[in-house]
Amino acid sequence: MAKKPAAKKPANNKSSKAKAARKVAIVTGGGTGLGRDIANTLAREGFNVAIVGRRANRLRMKKSEKRLFAYPGDVGDPEQIKAIVKDVRTRFGRIDALVNSAAIVRITPVDTITPTDIDDYHRINVAGTMNMALACLPALRKTRGSIINFSSSIATKPSRDMVCYATTKGAVEAFTKILALEVAPRVRVNCISPGLVKSEAYVQAGLDRKAIRGIERFAASIYPMNRVGEPRDVSELASYLISDKANWLTGLIIPVDGGWSVVGATNIPRDLH
Repeated sequence: MAKKPAAKKPANNKSSKAKAARKVAIVTGGGTGLGRDIANTLAREGFNVAIVGRRANRLRMKKSEKRLFAYPGDVGDPEQIKAIVKDVRTRFGRIDALVNSAAIVRITPVDTITPTDIDDYHRINVAGTMNMALACLPALRKTRGSIINFSSSIATKPSRDMVCYATTKGAVEAFTKILALEVAPRVRVNCISPGLVKSEAYVQAGLDRKAIRGIERFAASIYPMNRVGEPRDVSELASYLISDKANWLTGLIIPVDGGWSVVGATNIPRDLH
């Protein structure tokens, strides 16, 4: 008797289902520094991560960087941001988290501030944060997602020559608290306020390597934990805040500063920069 042909096994759809179920995050300022570290942390945890940055050359991926997707764009331009968010939703079908880490920081003594400086800081640090959040809200409401904004310890710990930067970060803190009230319970909104963390941002601020090392040594000497921050100190908190483990946390401004928030105000000596 001829054998019956073996029944075909159903196609394995696990990979396609996993891809469809994979969570999606957008990280601004993802080309360098903290933003890039957060993006890679989320990717290792299974997210597809869209990284947004103004400089396309900084968005190039290393071979080791998996599930990162480049989106060149200016967070200060609402139309560009709407287009990016629309493309991310079309491509991946969802958005679960937004990390607003894009910012500009420069050493700007008060007597040198120009109207252009004020406009630049507001456009990126404040309007950029708001543009991204507002564009992502419809998608985040559907997934009961999370927004993480970024302030700075300088917003509440005065330091000379940083008035533009500190002012915009104070605005981000106010935006975080009010937005959290308005979009709860479907979307959570929190803000991380780092102290001095090793980052390329200080090179971009116009400091040379020698000046950065001097500032890092000074900061380590006044921080109770006796060191400056590493990117992972911030990235791991961001990952936790996005996760379901933090689903009762919203409206928080969380210092990550080696204990500096419990120390009196201290100005970085001008001769270090």
